[in-house]
Amino acid sequence: MLELHKQIVEMEKLEAEREQKKIKIRDIENKIHDLFSKDKKAIVIIQDGLIKYANPRAIKLVGYAPEELIGKPFSSYLHHDEISNVTKLYMKRLDGEDVPSIYETRVYHKNGDTIPIEVRASEIKYHGRTADFVIIKRIVKRKINN
Repeated sequence: MLELHKQIVEMEKLEAEREQKKIKIRDIENKIHDLFSKDKKAIVIIQDGLIKYANPRAIKLVGYAPEELIGKPFSSYLHHDEISNVTKLYMKRLDGEDVPSIYETRVYHKNGDTIPIEVRASEIKYHGRTADFVIIKRIVKRKINN
């Protein structure tokens, strides 16, 4: 009986430690979310082909509300001529193949405008699984005065 009591106490101790770790992880995630929310760059996290996170700058860039982006396929927002190439890059990156981490592409704004962008993508772990961390910068064409 004493041995059983010791095991129960040990299990309760392990469970308390696990809960403490979960709280720390949640705190870290909240701090990261706050940091990304204030970033001047558009940041998106894509997992399983779906947009899992988009900071306010990314939302503003494409003009959609968060609920119109989160949980939707990232390819839905790509210019139709770019879907095949960008999707291949995404799949190859997540398969561990050597692909460019910086490239240019185009996305659609909600109003139908095409937006040229530079993408910087890298593989990360998000909620314990592989995901794509994407930093997006709008490409602004400069006029040359003669």
